[in-house]
Amino acid sequence: MRDVLGYSAKETAIVLDITVPATTSALQRARATLSSLPAAEALPQPDDLPTRRLLDRYVAAFEAHDYDALVSVLHEDAASAMPPFSWLVCGRANIAALMAASDACAGARLVPCSLNGAPGFGQYRPDGGGRLVPFALVAVEVQKGLISTVVTFLESAHRFAEFGLPPVLDGPASPSTDE
Repeated sequence: MRDVLGYSAKETAIVLDITVPATTSALQRARATLSSLPAAEALPQPDDLPTRRLLDRYVAAFEAHDYDALVSVLHEDAASAMPPFSWLVCGRANIAALMAASDACAGARLVPCSLNGAPGFGQYRPDGGGRLVPFALVAVEVQKGLISTVVTFLESAHRFAEFGLPPVLDGPASPSTDE
């Protein structure tokens, strides 16, 4: 939350329900641990054509609420989370079923961005006045040609500018197309 989303120590402490010193200490330990690990395999980048096409298919499926298409881009054991809530949905069928059971994302649109060097999106939702306004940052992880993890960071709309995302979009969501 500190390094990827730029939350302050106080904001992170509030979300995690711990003290500010505990947050700072945990961050220092995490950074030390990460720096001592061998370099990880590079994550596929959005400029990689197969990854770009996969992400475009995900956007189209999400925006159209096409559950079959959504299942086709997710790993069988994909996981979805929505911090600051402490729940995790596992399995592509469960993720698609969750989406099918709710119209909370109806009319939403995803705009690609880079989150800490990995693929991500700004999710915009209708404001009722014909505009789409920032809602959440969405980080995705791609493994072996499919999306393995989707993390929707709620309460992150105020950070869109930090990721080069516009403050508002005009008009309803429209499915993306391959160029």
